[in-house]
Amino acid sequence: MKSGMRGFRYRSRSLCASVAPGLSTTTTLISSSDSSAGTATAAHDLSDGGLLIALAEMAIAGGIGAQLLAAPAAIVPHAYWFGEDQARYLVAIRADDLAAFMAAAGGVKVAQVGKFGGEKVTFGMESAPLAELSKFYRTAFAAVVGV
Repeated sequence: MKSGMRGFRYRSRSLCASVAPGLSTTTTLISSSDSSAGTATAAHDLSDGGLLIALAEMAIAGGIGAQLLAAPAAIVPHAYWFGEDQARYLVAIRADDLAAFMAAAGGVKVAQVGKFGGEKVTFGMESAPLAELSKFYRTAFAAVVGV
C-alpha cells in the first residue's frame, strides 16, 4: 500500500470517467454524505488535456502507476485520450465501491476506464515509468525556459 494524494492510501483503484462528450449540464457524480454512492478517493476534470493528462497528473500526485483500458473502437483514439470537456471527470474509486458508484450515477454515463497500481503509466500499447514521467512533469518547463 502506498501513501497517495492528500494522505489517501492506495492498493488498487478503479478509474471511472464519463465517456459521453457533450453533456449539457454539470452533474454531481458522487455525494460524500451518501454512503451508498461509493467513495471517491480522488477526482480530476478532463478540461485541460483530456483523459490521459488527468490520469498522468493523478498518478504523479499519488505516486502510483495507472493503466488505462484501450480506447473504445467507436471513438478515434486521440479524441478519446486527449478530448477536453468540463463535463467529464476521472474519478478514483476503491475497487470494492465500484459497483455502488456506477449504480449511483443515475442517468450519467459512467464507464470503468482503467485502474491505479504498479510503477508505470500505461495506455493502449504505450507505457512509461512513473518516475520518469514525474521527473519530466516537474522539470520540463524550467529546462525549456532556462530557469
